[in-house]
Amino acid sequence: RLRGMSTAAATAAALETLTEVDLPQDTARRRPGGLSGGELQRAALARALLAEPDVLICDEITSGLDALTQDVVLGHLRSLARERRLTLVVISHDPGVVATLADHVAVVAGGRLTAHPLTPSAQEAAP
Repeated sequence: RLRGMSTAAATAAALETLTEVDLPQDTARRRPGGLSGGELQRAALARALLAEPDVLICDEITSGLDALTQDVVLGHLRSLARERRLTLVVISHDPGVVATLADHVAVVAGGRLTAHPLTPSAQEAAP
């Protein structure tokens, strides 16, 4: 059960969350193999949001997505973070993704914190 909800309430919450990430409600009945990369990422995001977290860890959330789909996913994350007052922890090798989502940045290299905020080379790579 989802947060102690009845089956009907949990189903309604799941369908509402799919809509919130711009997926049709019939996505709930589709198999992962029938979804595009962007749909899979948004479905995973919807699943995480059902837990109503205060903090959402996004580990390479746009990895493998084309630029247009990446922009869609990042737009949803920005909106959801603002609307739900979510703290996002963004883990990415793409400085553009980090720059799009982050208010504060820590750069880790070789397992050590090496720079804070973005290093000059990372700033140049960011859009």
